[in-house]
Amino acid sequence: MCSLILTKQPIFTPITYYLIFTSAFSIRTKEYRYIRYANNKEELYDHKKDPFEKNNVAKDKKYKAIKAKLSMLLDNEIYPTK
Repeated sequence: MCSLILTKQPIFTPITYYLIFTSAFSIRTKEYRYIRYANNKEELYDHKKDPFEKNNVAKDKKYKAIKAKLSMLLDNEIYPTK
């Protein structure tokens, strides 16, 4: 389970990790998908507002905390600590 910083009450959702080809990794929760490519470009989609992933909000300051949290979770999956 994953707690995302969204409201005063944490929201817990299951996480799905995806390996997209070999040049990107993706993490998806019920509300968001975060993608990081090998060239460090990022995409972030808000599935409540954009279920078809047409509006990349990765550079939107309102999503800074969400992007940081998903990035950290993805890093922990890709580079687990021993």
